[in-house]
Amino acid sequence: NGTYSFTQPSDDVTVTVTFKVLESPIENPFTDVTEDAWYFDAVMYSYENSYFRGISDNTFAPMDTMTRAMFATVLYRLAGEPAITEAASFADVAEGRWYSDAIAWAAREGIIEGYGNGFFGANDPVTREQIAVLFWRYMGKPGAETVDLSSFSDAETISFWAKDAMEWVVSAGLMNGNADG
Repeated sequence: NGTYSFTQPSDDVTVTVTFKVLESPIENPFTDVTEDAWYFDAVMYSYENSYFRGISDNTFAPMDTMTRAMFATVLYRLAGEPAITEAASFADVAEGRWYSDAIAWAAREGIIEGYGNGFFGANDPVTREQIAVLFWRYMGKPGAETVDLSSFSDAETISFWAKDAMEWVVSAGLMNGNADG
């Protein structure tokens, strides 16, 4: 309501007040993200906090498939883009690419293990269960109450290596399926 108050202690107090003009919200640079889109607020939040930067200066591509490199980069940005001194140990991750440091960091932290045989698959689509596992590892493999995933019509297709992570993302409300179960 524009007023501020505090309780005066019994001793003398000096109060210095500084007022600052709030910055205006960031302008939407993306021609493919309209204000009436269900994901508009999430895209703008992610862009404003530099988690996602889009695929070009004016294209976000909200309906495109996210790749493994993209998701590794999001987690790297969430972590504050820690310094990297070593290259990724995957044969298919070249140094100097926009995702190289992110993948090297995620591998170092035990978040990403790759496919085996030294390959990562940077441009492969990231699946929902892979996202669940990577985010779960990023969060330190937190425990979850056992969740009955059978309410999802595709629950029987969850890989054994993803079950704990899927239970965690569902119990934490991070994933909740789609309209057809």
